[in-house]
Amino acid sequence: MLTSIRYLPAPLRRLVVDGAEVPRDLASVTTVATGEERNPEHVGMTRTGVDAIWKNVQQIYATGMHPGISIVVRRHGQIVLKRAIGYAKGNGPGDVDDTPVPMTPDTPVCIFSASKAMAAMTVHLLSELLSRLPPPLQQVALLTYLDGMTAAEIATALDCSTMTVKRRLRALHEQARQLTGLEPEVRDASESA
Repeated sequence: MLTSIRYLPAPLRRLVVDGAEVPRDLASVTTVATGEERNPEHVGMTRTGVDAIWKNVQQIYATGMHPGISIVVRRHGQIVLKRAIGYAKGNGPGDVDDTPVPMTPDTPVCIFSASKAMAAMTVHLLSELLSRLPPPLQQVALLTYLDGMTAAEIATALDCSTMTVKRRLRALHEQARQLTGLEPEVRDASESA
């Protein structure tokens, strides 16, 4: 899609988009915190999934719309991806005389209120996912993951058996897996639903 823009000669590309210069060899502008990245398999993720996230970051960078991108992905408190690509300074529109400063995973980035948009999108996606579930699964999802209730507490609240709650929770996990392609985080049944 937009990735092919990077193969245009720089003067022509600047007519299409006033963006950052993108080298053909993305590895030359990539920094990986290899000592901090953990095996994603140990936290319920796959190497293929983490690699897909990084590939998407590279594709976004390759459009030239961002002079640098830094990303950290954590799961269960463990870092599974900590990398940067591009430049923190000297490669953006108007940075003609600046000496490029490489972006690192630890480069401070001022993003103002960008986290509000990310939180809003997450809530929107969760709401959309919940709306696709039948009402009994919606109830179990909200009571389990939002209210933190145990299977016994949910059974009392919904006037059903604990076994029914656990069956609905298994169905919820299967539906979530089918809708998202991701493995849901399953809480210990002895402590919760």
